[in-house]
Amino acid sequence: MDGANNGIYFSWDGAKNKGWWEYLCDADLSEYRTPDGQYYCGLCEEDKITYYPSREAQWEQHVFEEMLVWCNDNLHSGRIIVPLGNESWDDETRGAWLETPENAVRRGYTNQSAWIPVVVGEVIG
Repeated sequence: MDGANNGIYFSWDGAKNKGWWEYLCDADLSEYRTPDGQYYCGLCEEDKITYYPSREAQWEQHVFEEMLVWCNDNLHSGRIIVPLGNESWDDETRGAWLETPENAVRRGYTNQSAWIPVVVGEVIG
């Protein structure tokens, strides 16, 4: 059946005109359907496969619920997105992750002008 790469990612177009992105949360799905009409993900380990009664149920529980749990656990005020890279901004030297400001400093990423705060409950635009 179909495969889908779903997730929450950080995207930036300002890196020397080489737009790039980095997944913060990844929730892949490779849909399969059994002869009796059950749906499952072909990417899951065999002993952890869950069968769903419909395609909609599979997407809700396997993808959207997983991303919702990740958002509730990780996206809250007081966290920052730390973009990483060097002059080349190639695949080996770029990245981004969620962090607290204290941990970013402790890990040596002190360029606060590059930090992007996580804002919850507000629309910026």
